[in-house]
Amino acid sequence: MRAILLLLCAVATAHALRPHHAHGQRPCLEHVWGRKMHKHRELVASRNEQIAANVARFTQEKNAYDAFEATYSCLEDDRVGTLFGDGGKFVCGEATHFRRHGCLVYSVGSNGDASFEKDVIARFGCEVHSFDPSGDTAQMEVDVSQSGPVFHAWGVGASGAEFTNEVDHKTTPLLSVHDIMERLGHAERHIDILKIDCEGCEYKALAAVWPQVRAGRVSIGQIQVEMHGTDFAQAREFFDGAESAGYMIFHKERNHWGCAGYMCVEYALIHVDDARAVFDSAYCGEAV
Repeated sequence: MRAILLLLCAVATAHALRPHHAHGQRPCLEHVWGRKMHKHRELVASRNEQIAANVARFTQEKNAYDAFEATYSCLEDDRVGTLFGDGGKFVCGEATHFRRHGCLVYSVGSNGDASFEKDVIARFGCEVHSFDPSGDTAQMEVDVSQSGPVFHAWGVGASGAEFTNEVDHKTTPLLSVHDIMERLGHAERHIDILKIDCEGCEYKALAAVWPQVRAGRVSIGQIQVEMHGTDFAQAREFFDGAESAGYMIFHKERNHWGCAGYMCVEYALIHVDDARAVFDSAYCGEAV
């Protein structure tokens, strides 16, 4: 089957069905890609219809995330980090997709557990930066850095807000993703993976990301985020913002380790541009 797909891809390329993608991917099986995008749009429209017709149901505590299911099917997704239990995240794309360029990963909220970051480095060879201003940050820096990531005791959130560490009682400003990129000299780079597990900061942190992505100030390929709480309105605002910035849900996993099975939900989202790059890579063997 893969040999047939590669042959079809070569034919599609030879006939130049469309101009090169904005990120440089070559045209590949346009009819298949078109169907995937059509399906995504259908699922989003259906979701919005279901929400409008069943608001009372979704606002019930246990149903806050029921409406937000995957709208895109990634051809090459895998669990990175721990294979089971809490901590692993689903990533779209094979190692070759990430290794063909200098990939960059930001991980927000490690709590000293660097299993995901360590696996990302081993599999994809990415440059990884870990951020967490909570707890014993000095010990956390030692523990996390031993696994390969660069640790920063910085918090991520809306610019201008502050965080006070309950251990050392230090108060530090929260930084937006754009602020962090500028501090680290990454302003012109693409973040391949943004992992966020910060016990609730995800709403304000990513609310600031969506307009920056739309404006082209920040480029982020995938977002692996654990959502917390049972506020349906807050969840809906989050996913509407993600959709407006070009992100599609490709994986959902309820976290039942201490979250009662409905209060914490792991989501994996991918930007449509990176979805196309992974699509080309999976079908054609490379994206040029």
